[in-house]
Amino acid sequence: MYQRTYYYIDVARSLARRLIAEMTYMSLVGTLSIPPFGALRLRLGSMFPPEVLSSLAWRIANDKPDIAINSALGLRLGGVPSCSMLYREYHELGALCDLIRLKGHLPIYEVLDELVPNLGVILSNMGLSEGDLLISSYRAVNGEAREEELLRLFKLYDEWGLYAHLNAQRNGRRP
Repeated sequence: MYQRTYYYIDVARSLARRLIAEMTYMSLVGTLSIPPFGALRLRLGSMFPPEVLSSLAWRIANDKPDIAINSALGLRLGGVPSCSMLYREYHELGALCDLIRLKGHLPIYEVLDELVPNLGVILSNMGLSEGDLLISSYRAVNGEAREEELLRLFKLYDEWGLYAHLNAQRNGRRP
């Protein structure tokens, strides 16, 4: 159980890293056009399966028995936990649950305004740096990021740009 939970948490982290790299690339190049084979063009349901949401809910709400049991069942049976139960305890988890359940067939770029704040807050509450970086990269794409955030993102882009299969040149070398 624990091993599968942490595997799916790593899936959420890798999705966040891909989104961070793509949004940083878009702000680095200064465009709003989405990379042709990027994660932003993929369906939300294929990149963020229900088991990922169940594992995030299980990890965050481990002290709440009803949510922990519901999330464990979601992990074992491959379904989304009860969204209304998640809304009562953790608004971001409930919003992410509804987003996956109702708009999982849409590409990520169409639901980015709803996905990024909720996923960013969830990952930040878990103590993962990807949450803050995800929100910073979203602000950078919208042109609202501070200079420190941009410098931090561009530095990380050198590490994660290749991870997202982006080939922009920066500082005379390929990331």
